[in-house]
Amino acid sequence: MRFAGYKTFVATSKPYIYATQIIEYFGLPLLFDGVYGSEIDGRRSVKGDLIHHILLTEKLLPSTVVMVGDRSHDIIGAKHHHIASIGVTYGYGTEEELKAHGADLIAHSPSDILKLIIRK
Repeated sequence: MRFAGYKTFVATSKPYIYATQIIEYFGLPLLFDGVYGSEIDGRRSVKGDLIHHILLTEKLLPSTVVMVGDRSHDIIGAKHHHIASIGVTYGYGTEEELKAHGADLIAHSPSDILKLIIRK
């Protein structure tokens, strides 16, 4: 996505310090403009709080953002901020879970995401 001209960010409830280590370990830093996670003390562990932090820090308008996630928390956090969401079925959640929480679109593979964003 980043190479297609979109800004991409990791928004994980995992502590930031561990999220960055995971991204580094798998050689993924070039795929993201930023990595955001919770604090060790628990701040921003609720996905909606983390999304709010990212929107403010990166000066993003919700109408220009798409949340891509594999669990209900991702979809709920996006809806809380009026952000479009794509639920992905190749992660930990199920299509039923994602749809039940209001995912706008469903992707069954990473290559589906760009197609869905362009169509939207």
